[in-house]
Amino acid sequence: MKIKKICILIILIILALSLTGCSNNNENEQDLHAKVDSEMDYLDAELILILGKLNNISFSNYMVEEREVDLSSNASEKTASTSRENSQSSNSGGESSSSEGSSSEGDSSGGEGSSGDSSGGENQNNQKINVTEMVTQSTLNINYDDVKWDEIASSLDTFYTSWNTIILDLYKLNINGEDITSFSGKLDELLLNIKNQDKVAALRSSAELYSYIPKYLNGYSNDNGFKDLANTKMHILNAYVGASIEDWTYSDSELALAEQSFTNLMKNAEFMSQKEYNVNKTYITLKELQTSNQHRDKTIFFLKYKNLIQEIDIL
Repeated sequence: MKIKKICILIILIILALSLTGCSNNNENEQDLHAKVDSEMDYLDAELILILGKLNNISFSNYMVEEREVDLSSNASEKTASTSRENSQSSNSGGESSSSEGSSSEGDSSGGEGSSGDSSGGENQNNQKINVTEMVTQSTLNINYDDVKWDEIASSLDTFYTSWNTIILDLYKLNINGEDITSFSGKLDELLLNIKNQDKVAALRSSAELYSYIPKYLNGYSNDNGFKDLANTKMHILNAYVGASIEDWTYSDSELALAEQSFTNLMKNAEFMSQKEYNVNKTYITLKELQTSNQHRDKTIFFLKYKNLIQEIDIL
């Protein structure tokens, strides 16, 4: 009987340990999925920003602007204002001429003091400072060819560092190895295109990099809403590249595919129950972008593209 009890006890201990191990494994896997979800959000945000910068488009309505202020101009204005005031005071008080002689010595000594002040003012007049301020930014007034290449290259330095960490997590989730190495190759291509300041090639490389996000999501995620949203964005970005190079036929076809993906999202009852208002608003903005393509005008497209990206990011 004792042996039987001991055997039962051993079996119970083994079962408890195995169940604890399964629980820990499930928790670790859930944590990894959540981490990679955040990493996909990072890739999404960075690639959209790079694509925007390639046309000098910012998704903020304000921008920080630096300008140089010449203090000498301010000092000159103050001096001129003081001179006018002194002149007016002299004209109004001209009737007491007897006081002029008695104050001549004071004027003389005061003259010496004023000459010392003028030398100090001269030093101040040579000063120039840089100030920064927030200014409104209109998409209609943007120079789309004024690309900040150095700024994009700096962003890519950080991107490379982050990608090295993301690679490891993707391999842990058994994502197709070829899709991971292909992304690395495309990232190198983008860097070379930025280095060569080849705007068209850089736009295409960035959009191709984004196309891997839906592939990764299909490899590990069960969140259909997340996947439909990524597919929608991919086609919107392709349409944006088409508009940038004035391939309007390609832009039209990609926007049609974007609508198809977004319609799938709108059929997701769980997603709609949480964000119905924002989904409907985003759909209207998408249709507005489609309609704008009939004008074959980049300025109009970029304005409505910017609005669409801002709306879809809320989701």
